[in-house]
Amino acid sequence: MADARRPPPSRIAGRDTYTDRVTFTNVRFGLVLTPMVLPTPGHELRKALTADQAAAKVVRALEERPLTVDRWIGRLGEWVGILTPRFSDSVMYRYDKQRPDSAAARGEPVS
Repeated sequence: MADARRPPPSRIAGRDTYTDRVTFTNVRFGLVLTPMVLPTPGHELRKALTADQAAAKVVRALEERPLTVDRWIGRLGEWVGILTPRFSDSVMYRYDKQRPDSAAARGEPVS
């Protein structure tokens, strides 16, 4: 993860290539329902994108070329990370610890 005080590498590259008409877009996804994610306990109640919805975000980024494609919760999280990075780390740590690893993440065979 990039340091909250510095812009992401794509923003720096975008500045360097601005006059060459090369653009960069940060596409931020939440959870995307894929075969890898489905067996993970705790994700069944979370709102998630389908693969088609995620693909539509990528297509939007390619066609419209905005600086960022994300959701409001991602922007809020970014600001919390910038303004209070230790608090943000603490919240994300606790959130992550509430969800157990899947069998695949533990290296166990998955049926």
